[in-house]
Amino acid sequence: MQHFLLIPLLLLQFAGVDRLFTEAKYVECEKALQEMLPQAEPGHESSEVLWRLSRAVLLQGDEASTVKAKREFYTRGIEYAEKAIEEDPKNPEAYMWHSGNIGRDCLTRSLTEQAKASGKVQKDLTIILNRLGKSKHSSAWHALAELYWRHPFKSTDAAVNFARRAVATIPSGEVRLITCNLLADILLDRGWGADKRAKEAAGNAEKFQSAKTNIDKYGFYDGSVPQLPWVKGSLGEMTDREEALAVLRYAQSRYNAYPETHAFEQAEYKNLLNRIKELK
Repeated sequence: MQHFLLIPLLLLQFAGVDRLFTEAKYVECEKALQEMLPQAEPGHESSEVLWRLSRAVLLQGDEASTVKAKREFYTRGIEYAEKAIEEDPKNPEAYMWHSGNIGRDCLTRSLTEQAKASGKVQKDLTIILNRLGKSKHSSAWHALAELYWRHPFKSTDAAVNFARRAVATIPSGEVRLITCNLLADILLDRGWGADKRAKEAAGNAEKFQSAKTNIDKYGFYDGSVPQLPWVKGSLGEMTDREEALAVLRYAQSRYNAYPETHAFEQAEYKNLLNRIKELK
């Protein structure tokens, strides 16, 4: 019996457009999605098309050569994501790419506007991680870690833990060198020794257990004594520099395990190898 005939047509098309995205063919990806949109059923299916459109135009914005062009792409990305949220308010990817386009757009604007936009970004991430309960959404943890690290009034220590959670929840079959690099960057910026790390983790144990939301909880992730695949032994036995090197080596092993990677992973990998040499 040919069960594959029961697979929805749009599901097969998503596989095709997602392949275009991983091949960095963002214009072709957007065009294919535009053709799919009229076929999509209202609700979740339309939302799935729309957040992918938001994603495709964000990457085109990143490649644009002028600030004006970048803003135009990001504005379109925000609009696509808002429509995706309207179609399915429970779709985490709609909020993810809404926050992504807002974040990219704010980087082209003044510091005052950036500060205002950071609240909008955090609101979207809070919806994903707390309200929708997506505690294993690696991209959301990555974005939250970056927000906390770069914001002058946020906690770098929480940023480290959010970045750890982001790396720990990278989906099977994906590499995401950029997420591993983010954790290494934050660790190197903080620069703690092993004793301070051990003391902080011990102090965070009760805070992790008593926290009521995912964001509050994983801000104290080290207090849960997590079993992290790049850490041998306990976090308190390593310095920040040693963990940074360990996570970069872990990223290297993932890259070698999954040869069919996103186009930008290849350039990121060269940077990763240089960083490993510097930290040895």
